[in-house]
Amino acid sequence: MANFLGIDLGASSLKACLVDNTGQRLAMARADIATQNPAIGQAEQNPADWRTALQQALAALSQSHAADMAALKGIAFSGGAHIGVLTDARGAPLRPAIMWSDQRAASEAAKLASNNEVETITGNRPNATWTLPQLAWLKTHEPDIIKATQKLFFAKDWLAFQLTGVHASDKTEAVGSLMADKTGAWHDTLMAMSGLSDAAFPPLMAPMTQIGAVGDAAAKTFALPSGVP
Repeated sequence: MANFLGIDLGASSLKACLVDNTGQRLAMARADIATQNPAIGQAEQNPADWRTALQQALAALSQSHAADMAALKGIAFSGGAHIGVLTDARGAPLRPAIMWSDQRAASEAAKLASNNEVETITGNRPNATWTLPQLAWLKTHEPDIIKATQKLFFAKDWLAFQLTGVHASDKTEAVGSLMADKTGAWHDTLMAMSGLSDAAFPPLMAPMTQIGAVGDAAAKTFALPSGVP
């Protein structure tokens, strides 16, 4: 028996879906996530709430389908684009994550769009939903956060990091951040605009690449078999 787990971080909940090797759904669990609105047009979530939701959903599956969960052979993540998580060297978030729906960076996006440089490199016109304008806003309003950032994650990748301890992402996230060129590779000019150090950016892998495996400590925390890819 070989089963697989898909974990999706949505705007209002995290969903974990267990399927067999034919794609037949065996079970699904979800846990709600709250969004904070510190000001008009602003939307943030606490990554710690994502981690808690992941624990809750996986605990529910382990309780209801223990044998099926024990037969896991692979785990994959998906999540909303553009959601950056700024962390210290250990991967601990330095502030809440700004959501893709947040509009605080409208002015920064307009400045980035004014000379067409970003659009020429990326093929996308800047607006407030992209990660780069959000980082530009933080560079002005919360410069200490930008200076303290040792690692940039994206939402699904930060959740995967909880299981694997690996700092990595893929080209689809890079494109969604507005800091990659049209091939999906990080672009030096756009990275510099963010104010983050080059070392903070995650290595990029193909979306279907195995990035790691569930570690022993994570297996206990999240009720998963150790070593699952």
